[in-house]
Amino acid sequence: MSNQDKPQVPSKDLESALELGDAVHKPERNSNEHHDANGGYIPREHQGMAVAVIVGFVVTFLADFAAREAHDAYEQSQLPILPADKNVTAESYRLMFVMNMIHGCMYIPCCLCLLAPSFTGLNTMFISLFWDRKYLVQADSPGRMFERQMACMFLGLCIAQLVQPTNPGVTLCALIMNCCCFLNFTAAVVFDYYRGIVNRGMVWSGFLIAPIVFIATFTVALNRVYFFNSTENPWKDDSKGDDQSMLFYVNIIYGLNFLPIALMNINRDGEKFFLSYFFEGEAIQERTPVNWVSRNCALGFTGLSIAMITAPQSTGVAVVGFFTCLLMIPLFVMGLTGQIKQVKNKLLWLWFTIATVAFCVLFAVSLKKQHFSYDTSPWNLSDE
Repeated sequence: MSNQDKPQVPSKDLESALELGDAVHKPERNSNEHHDANGGYIPREHQGMAVAVIVGFVVTFLADFAAREAHDAYEQSQLPILPADKNVTAESYRLMFVMNMIHGCMYIPCCLCLLAPSFTGLNTMFISLFWDRKYLVQADSPGRMFERQMACMFLGLCIAQLVQPTNPGVTLCALIMNCCCFLNFTAAVVFDYYRGIVNRGMVWSGFLIAPIVFIATFTVALNRVYFFNSTENPWKDDSKGDDQSMLFYVNIIYGLNFLPIALMNINRDGEKFFLSYFFEGEAIQERTPVNWVSRNCALGFTGLSIAMITAPQSTGVAVVGFFTCLLMIPLFVMGLTGQIKQVKNKLLWLWFTIATVAFCVLFAVSLKKQHFSYDTSPWNLSDE
């Protein structure tokens, strides 16, 4: 019998070698060889499930906390508030200030990486943390444009949070946009809807848990200043009738204008129909990373539009709208000037460019008419 046919036993297992008799010692594994992580209590093929169970427990715990806080906020919003019961102090804005600053500082580096020029390598480095590198897109492709669009949308929100961290309207935009985009993160991480995801346990789990924490804390922060109470923050000024402020009408028009478009692009068929007027061929392949990015854009604009329709008198939602429109203008100019491939119907691109510039100006003018400044809306009300 050759040595290859003889049973192998570990060199340290003397008992097995004596029982088998004619056997050869199995060579010891070199410590420099690849470690397969398959010798613990949980086999390697089940380790992912174990991590998922742990993450699921944390998410469920935080979701329960968020749901309870949101329900309490809703219950309190239905109660009339007597002047003697209202006790909004500087400390009431403390949580709002802290969470807006954390949210803004957390996501601005991500946005800047997505907007970075291709020669820096920052955009591909950031995308590679979440997606397989084989799905990286070219710098002049429609997919790269959607990455920039998502970055501009969230960067506009983050800038508004840093500029007005104690403005309830800004916090409302952050709350609703997080609620909407959380659905897309769940589809990617929990249900594996998209192809090419990497680092599911390490990177994605943080971006799945963070929205739950932000949703809960933003809700509590707004509730502390009675923002959800309809008597304290009515939808419109009833004393003015149909003669509402310019800010009211600009916010309403923006929300009603872009909400149907955003909702259309959430659905795959609606997205293909809408984008067929702007790009030649298929700009986005289904269930790819670009599809996730484009749906995040649609959900983000859905959240922003809902915030503007639900709180049209708030200066904060207008501040978010202003910065978002301002950052979107270069993207449409890139489409008009041929810096993006597959572009067609440039008159439509021109219309969106003009509409974005117009809304940017309208937001600025309406805020000025409200005498909006740091005197009327201080940077940090928690220090007042």
